[in-house]
Amino acid sequence: SLPGRFTTGTSALDADGNYVLTGIHINGASRELLVARFDPDGNLDTSLDGDGWVTLNPLGGNQEARAVHIQPSGGILVAGWLQDGADIDFLLARFNPDGSPDTSFSGDGWRRMDVDGGTDMFYGLHRLDSGLILASGQTQDTGVTQESALVRFNSNGSTDTSFATNGIFTREMGDNDLARNLTVLPDGRIVLIGYSGISPNRDGYVMLLDEDGSLDASFDTDGIAELDLGGDETLID
Repeated sequence: SLPGRFTTGTSALDADGNYVLTGIHINGASRELLVARFDPDGNLDTSLDGDGWVTLNPLGGNQEARAVHIQPSGGILVAGWLQDGADIDFLLARFNPDGSPDTSFSGDGWRRMDVDGGTDMFYGLHRLDSGLILASGQTQDTGVTQESALVRFNSNGSTDTSFATNGIFTREMGDNDLARNLTVLPDGRIVLIGYSGISPNRDGYVMLLDEDGSLDASFDTDGIAELDLGGDETLID
């Protein structure tokens, strides 16, 4: 079993039928990013870092994993957020199949991204066959407005500046927007789902983006379809 206090958030199945879980390991005052792997029988897979689990806590503060993707090589790609003092930034990390940091990714296995000095959190993750990485979530400027966000990274962890505006697509529709998840169509277009507004009056949305990160106006005239049923609607998966 996993030691100490922990919570799991997302999971994925690898090519060997192992279950890869991500979440938080609570270590004293710190919340560490957690990756654990279980074999098909439910036992911790000790080929992952010797005991079946590994944590990431590069700055000694709080981290959280919100999405995971298993690469064809068996590498584990994780998206979430990292806190440094009062600043919360996007976090993307990649581990080798044995649980060690993949140093071919951003030099030390993890990448921090601060957009405008506010709160940035990833919630969705997708890896393209080309090796490019898409991560969705929300970004906040130094004020209170939270925008839906989608970032594209190169396979080495650098930002793909050919996508959208310097690598990041953002859209503000209300006071609290979140791009909760995404998928990619066979033609390369990107479907982004989430919600806008504050509970109990949130509206769900679906966005369709072209491969270059621009909204596809052939979808509902402006690339965005909103779901408002008169209550609190969220789209998360």
